[in-house]
Amino acid sequence: MNVKYNSYVIRRKSDGALVTQGTAEQCAKDLGICLATFYRRRWRKIGGIDAYHVTCKVCHKTVARRSRHMIYTIFRAGTNDVIVTGTAQQCAATLGIQVKSFWTTLANISAGRYHQYDYQREGYYDVE
Repeated sequence: MNVKYNSYVIRRKSDGALVTQGTAEQCAKDLGICLATFYRRRWRKIGGIDAYHVTCKVCHKTVARRSRHMIYTIFRAGTNDVIVTGTAQQCAATLGIQVKSFWTTLANISAGRYHQYDYQREGYYDVE
């Protein structure tokens, strides 16, 4: 999965010297300002309107997918017979519903609006 992030290069306009470069968080820390001030581009607060020249480029960073999944046990509310134990995708497939409907069903069970099933979260397992 690719995530976009901005990389900034900040140079002093008077002599073109590099002041700082990196992500917004890094640049704000190096300039001694808060991140909100950096994003609002309030440069006059840190040396006048014409003090800095800022260039921004969009970079792509590859982020690993989630490496763990929650395990659920779904059982009938009246008899406590286990129907399925597995991830959300496995439980939804066994129940014959979509994953989005599975999440809605869990929310309705938790809120007390759905009484056919009950569920229990067993914990996470790591995906290699």
